[in-house]
Amino acid sequence: MNTPKEAMVLVTKGDFIWVDASAPSVSSSSSPSLSPASSLRSSTATPAKVPRLPIGARVVDSDRGRLKVVDDQGNEEWLEVGQKVKLMHPSSVQGTEDMIQLGELHESAILRNICIRYRDKLIYTFTGSILISVNPYAEIPIYGADEMRMYRRRRIGELPPHIFAIADNAYTSMRTHSRDQSIIISGESGSGKTESTKLVLQFLAAVSSQHSWIEQQILEANPILEAFGNAKTLRNDNSSRFGKYIDIHFNTSGAIDGARIEHYLLEKSRIVFHSAGERNYHIFYCLLAGLSETEKKAMYLTKPEDFYYLNQGKSSRASRDDAADLEEIRSAMKVLLFKDEEIASIFRLLSAVLHIGNIRFAKSADENQEEVFVHNAEELMKVSKLLEVPESVISAALTRRTLSTQGEIVVSALSPQAALDTRDALAKGIYGRIFEHVNTRINDAIYKYARPKSSSGKLSIGVLDIFGFEAFVTNSFEQLCINYANEALQQFFVRHVFKLEQNEYDQEKINWSRINFEDNQATLDLIAAKPMNILSLIDEESIFPKGTDSTLLSKLHSTHGGSSANACYLRPKSDLQKAFGVRHYAGAVVYAVRGFLDKNRDTFSADLHSLVASSRSRFLIHIFDGSFAPAAAANRRKGGTTVGGKFRRSLDSLMAALAGTEPFFVRCIKPNDDKKALVMDRDLVVRQLRNSGMFDAIRIRRAGYPIRHDYESFISRYRVLLRGMRRFSSADLRSLASAICEGVLGSKADFALGETKVFLKDAHDLLLEQAYFRRLNDSATTVQAVIRGFLHRSKFNRERAAAIMIQKMWRGYAQRQKYKKIVSGFTRLQAILRSRQMVAHYHSLREMVTALQAHSRGALLRTTVRSRMDGGDRHPGMMAGRMAEIVAVKHHHHNHASTSAERTEIYVEESNNNNINNQKPVEEKAEDGEIVNELFDFLPPNVESRLSREREDENTSPRLSDSELASYEFGKYAATFFTGTSGATHLKKPLAAPLLSHERQSSQQAALALWLTILRFMGDLPEPVPTGDVDEEQTPVMSRLYQTLGRRGTGKSEPNLGSSRRPLQIPQDPKLFNEPILASIDELRTTSTLTHAVIRAAGGRPRGGFRLTRSDIGFTCNRPTPETDSSSH
Repeated sequence: MNTPKEAMVLVTKGDFIWVDASAPSVSSSSSPSLSPASSLRSSTATPAKVPRLPIGARVVDSDRGRLKVVDDQGNEEWLEVGQKVKLMHPSSVQGTEDMIQLGELHESAILRNICIRYRDKLIYTFTGSILISVNPYAEIPIYGADEMRMYRRRRIGELPPHIFAIADNAYTSMRTHSRDQSIIISGESGSGKTESTKLVLQFLAAVSSQHSWIEQQILEANPILEAFGNAKTLRNDNSSRFGKYIDIHFNTSGAIDGARIEHYLLEKSRIVFHSAGERNYHIFYCLLAGLSETEKKAMYLTKPEDFYYLNQGKSSRASRDDAADLEEIRSAMKVLLFKDEEIASIFRLLSAVLHIGNIRFAKSADENQEEVFVHNAEELMKVSKLLEVPESVISAALTRRTLSTQGEIVVSALSPQAALDTRDALAKGIYGRIFEHVNTRINDAIYKYARPKSSSGKLSIGVLDIFGFEAFVTNSFEQLCINYANEALQQFFVRHVFKLEQNEYDQEKINWSRINFEDNQATLDLIAAKPMNILSLIDEESIFPKGTDSTLLSKLHSTHGGSSANACYLRPKSDLQKAFGVRHYAGAVVYAVRGFLDKNRDTFSADLHSLVASSRSRFLIHIFDGSFAPAAAANRRKGGTTVGGKFRRSLDSLMAALAGTEPFFVRCIKPNDDKKALVMDRDLVVRQLRNSGMFDAIRIRRAGYPIRHDYESFISRYRVLLRGMRRFSSADLRSLASAICEGVLGSKADFALGETKVFLKDAHDLLLEQAYFRRLNDSATTVQAVIRGFLHRSKFNRERAAAIMIQKMWRGYAQRQKYKKIVSGFTRLQAILRSRQMVAHYHSLREMVTALQAHSRGALLRTTVRSRMDGGDRHPGMMAGRMAEIVAVKHHHHNHASTSAERTEIYVEESNNNNINNQKPVEEKAEDGEIVNELFDFLPPNVESRLSREREDENTSPRLSDSELASYEFGKYAATFFTGTSGATHLKKPLAAPLLSHERQSSQQAALALWLTILRFMGDLPEPVPTGDVDEEQTPVMSRLYQTLGRRGTGKSEPNLGSSRRPLQIPQDPKLFNEPILASIDELRTTSTLTHAVIRAAGGRPRGGFRLTRSDIGFTCNRPTPETDSSSH
């Protein structure tokens, strides 16, 4: 054993050191005793006591040469002066993921590395390609879908240790090398083998990426097998009481195509007996907790305490939800194509097994012979109904034995103990057949073909989950078989890690230092390999009818414990002790021989076979199919179907299957016996590591070359690392491999070239893989760059051509639009030019016509005046002067207000009519027409008619349509020109201020007075009530307005107009119009609204573009009132 060498060193506070443990310990290879005093003797020497492993500690204080340290277990102590310590290597202080990389290679460093990682909830540690898994006894969230994706396509060492890394490397190696793989999960009971198996299956189902029905069926098989084959023990709440090898088949594309499950050595004795604190198989408790009351009543089920097979351990409760587990089991059975009738039949038989255990026997005296009978007939009745077998047949099979010798049948009564053994044999036989039937039905669902490996090309990954090494206080035949299987697996591990390593190095002629290791081949020879081995002697003694456990023990002692004693066989000092011992790789175990032969024979007598054959249950007969044939009975008599013989053949088949695979090892470690979370027992862990050979494996892995490739596959894979090499021949394989290794690893790297293979360290293999994938990544990047460049150039050319086409079309469209705009502009210019020419022509014609009209009217007026003067009119000059003034005013305002000219013309006509009516008869009007005709005799007829029409049009007021009126937006005008907050809203009250802006105060007053006039005219404001003369109310509004304006303009007081009924006449002298009045009138012209109001007051109609003139105001003011008109008429 390698231990840290003690030396005097200088340490300071904070340093980590190795400290020797004070208490010595006995080596695990020491012989156990059957009593406090050793009662076994062996040919080997008494093992010497060895000191416990040194423990790591941290220096926290020092005092005059003494050191105060805290060890890895948290214990604080002072080290005396002169006590030897050793500094710890830096790699051992923090721990490492791969223990091959530890700087100091001894058991203490290995143990500490596992302990400090376990303390940090890092339960996985690599030893090369071997994974060490420590059961945390707690839930750790490291098994989700993210972790599965993270470990996909990653080699061992690239990521932290994990069970998924082993599963992925097995899957990748199978796809890469086209070779079957196996994952061997081993360890003691309670170390977590079953959970590791489930995680491997889940990962393989996930990475196949098919999510097919077969994957779901494989995963659903696990809860069923756990329910029927797992139980609670003192060491484990879910201990596998059988071994299973799951062979998962993959098609050529890497998808799961099927699977097959092989089971080994179900512990049937647990059905009828289990120790205190343990439980029977889970399925019984699930039935009692999960079935409905109706179902339990039909099967006569109550509670676990009522059944003998369940109440022996006094521990019916466990850390499981039995009712929920039953629902999961039922669902899984349906996924695996179990029929409902089949499930119900299985549950009925399980209930029958429980009731069989409740059958009791009693003695009876008949003709001086002791006989037994069933004491509780009620339980017999329940069993009879559940098995569908008559009660008499069951009673006879359990209390009598039938022998057939030389054609005669002899029936003998059984003793009470024999009857109990027969009862238990019936229960174990039925349960064993149920378990085999369940396993067969699962294989029928998930195993799709008889796998011809040589022709199909399909590969597989085998996952082995088998019981761990067991050593109880009382060990029986089952423990011997279990430990034998573990010995075989340990031998396989030893051969793979040690023997094959050395043999292959020798064959490849590689120089390396040999490492001595312990081999367990001697134990295998003792149990099953050599002639007269223990299992052979047990089978031989089982054949003899008179063979007993005592005769078996005598043969074992005489064969292996005599003068030629086997070093691995342990014989008790006293023959009174019915036991023998075997020195296993994990320690010596003592086996009590009581019941060995019965368990090996699996005594299901002919009477019990007859009982099953008489059943009306087709399912019960089906699960026992083939066991009633004569050949089967003869084979049983020859011992060919003993439990030991079948188990040995199954184990040989398993080892042959494993030998044809590339194995991956998972070593599960149980941290403590109390199932406490994150608590580690150093002595227990050391024993497991030492017994599993992990210490030697670490040494040989580090000293040797764990990775090897044959030359052709190595160069085919890594030739991309040599630039310029495209082809190679078999003659230069070695030189090419050397060039690759030196080019990547360097000339001083530690690698070896054998005759046919390249041997590498784990770290170097990782470097090669990383370089390989970097080169592939670079090449792929180059290819992607070229392809992407080509694609982008093609895309650019297409886009450029499309852009050019778009530009061409757009430029053509833009030029066409520009041309159309130019053409439209020229057309509009032509229209405007022609319009102006026509307007100018129209104005010239209009001026000519106006001049002609003026001359014509002047001539007509002169003729009229002349005729009146000739008729004796006294005042023709005054009349002519007035008419001349009106014509002059009209001519002055002709271009500014056409309505003024019309108003003047109308006034002239009215004046003429009034004068003519007052002075001459009506018939004189005809003379005027004749005079006009004489004056315009030179015009053509159409011209005269046109002039008459124009004259009629001038006398007719133009009316605007509704659409034309809508175009005059008074709101916009009001918002633009009105002052203050005034708007377009109609008001029916006097204004506080003028609507428009006026600079002069007289103009503001005139505007307010005009607004009052409009309100009164429209009826919105009542007329003022007269206070004096009644005639004042009858005075026209405009007369009063003119008087007010005139009074303010002249500054003189005017007489009361209300007392005079004469209309106000326009003065003949224009000088009478003073300047203030004219200014007010000119301001009134700017507002069309006020102008219209004045016109309405005058009795006329407003016209578009109307403007007040001096003649208009005078005419309005001079217009006679209604009273005047009525008086004149």
